[in-house]
Amino acid sequence: MSKKTTVSEAIAKFLDWIKMNRSENTFKMYSGRLKALGTQLGAKKLKDVELKDIDRYLQRVNKWPNGADKAPDTVRANIVAGEQLEKFCMKAGIAKRKFWGDHEKPIGRERDRLPTPEEVEKIKALSSQEFNRAY
Repeated sequence: MSKKTTVSEAIAKFLDWIKMNRSENTFKMYSGRLKALGTQLGAKKLKDVELKDIDRYLQRVNKWPNGADKAPDTVRANIVAGEQLEKFCMKAGIAKRKFWGDHEKPIGRERDRLPTPEEVEKIKALSSQEFNRAY
């Protein structure tokens, strides 16, 4: 590991690997989730990141500007993105120690019911072609 590797550089290497080895949707998910991390801690050397830095980051990204908690799925995805970044950095030799820490992941929301066929048609009528193909 280079002692000069910044958080932004580590994120860039991770996203390059994701882009080459995973789907475009996976790349979009990770790049979106890690963008705020790069903004908040990007210039910091990876070796200097402390658990309190990550805790402050998660407090910020897991709340709305009015202080309300974001949805459990969002919180979970933010934590998973950081865990996967750390796992990649450790495996690739970019980091010699863990920097992300352990964070309690909320259980994702469960769907109470499936939409009716009529509701599905309404959803599809308002959605993009890409969504409709996937649906």
